[in-house]
Amino acid sequence: MPLPVPSLADAVETLLAVAELDEVDVDAPIDDIDVDSLDLLVWALALERRYGFRLDEAVVDQLDGRMAVRDVFDLVASAWAGSATAAGEAT
Repeated sequence: MPLPVPSLADAVETLLAVAELDEVDVDAPIDDIDVDSLDLLVWALALERRYGFRLDEAVVDQLDGRMAVRDVFDLVASAWAGSATAAGEAT
């Protein structure tokens, strides 16, 4: 059973660890905060592992360096909520 939807603070903490950053502006585009596409993918995968859900490939394909950290988080959280709803319907 998946854990509750991560908070933005939890997601930022994970990003800081993945990208080896001290701080991050959640409203800045990913490209402006020294996070590359590999960091972005590893961040999404780390959230998957930590919170027990699987991102659909279509969601991963939407991840873009021009998106703000907050927008990436919102996309991932929406995907998590959708997977949790689908899992609940399947049981």
